[in-house]
Amino acid sequence: MYSRILVPVELTEKDRRAVAAARDLASGPEAEVTLLHVIETLDLPFEEMEDFYARLEERAKRVLDDLAEELSASGVDVVQRIVFGARVPEIVACGRESRAELVVLAARKVDPESASGAWSGIAYQTAVLCPMSVLLLK
Repeated sequence: MYSRILVPVELTEKDRRAVAAARDLASGPEAEVTLLHVIETLDLPFEEMEDFYARLEERAKRVLDDLAEELSASGVDVVQRIVFGARVPEIVACGRESRAELVVLAARKVDPESASGAWSGIAYQTAVLCPMSVLLLK
């Protein structure tokens, strides 16, 4: 179905649903899934927080390696990326750079009765701003 899929991950258990969906949707000999984790930066000089960011990056690498292993075992090529910045713009930029045809995200469920502010979540913002198709898993 799709040969290039982007899966932004938050390093939580719900990422596994998005990775499984990407695995099932990836097809063809050139199928590639990019696992992306964005480390949100604070409004401070990067150098002042370098040790903090290094610890976050190390944790992200461990989780991405684990998720990549699952995909690779099913024959899908995997690219791992860790970037620093604002999550939504970085996800959109990575989608463009990787020429993704689909972005797969695990989104939190929204209760229509109390949905105030729910639409400002990362998954929903990404769905609106991405120029490619987006699959939100609830």
